[in-house]
Amino acid sequence: MKEASGEYRTITSNIIDELLIAVQSPTWPISSLLLEQFIYRIVSQLNNAVVSSSSKINSSSGDVKRDSSYVVYLIELLGKFPVHLLVSISLPL
Repeated sequence: MKEASGEYRTITSNIIDELLIAVQSPTWPISSLLLEQFIYRIVSQLNNAVVSSSSKINSSSGDVKRDSSYVVYLIELLGKFPVHLLVSISLPL
């Protein structure tokens, strides 16, 4: 399962990179909408991960380590996006 998780993370990261390149092309206008959906979902997952990890403070350290790894991954993904895309959408907070 750990290998699959890493594989999905790589694929997701590559898709975002490709969409960030395509957003500058007038032949692929849907890319900005897809990027906005990625941002929305990443922020939602980040919010859920932070809330769930704060409730698991007293749980085993393995869960907290797994959650913190996921949060770091989500933040890294979010860091790929230009500011104008982050500001242009309403985030689920």
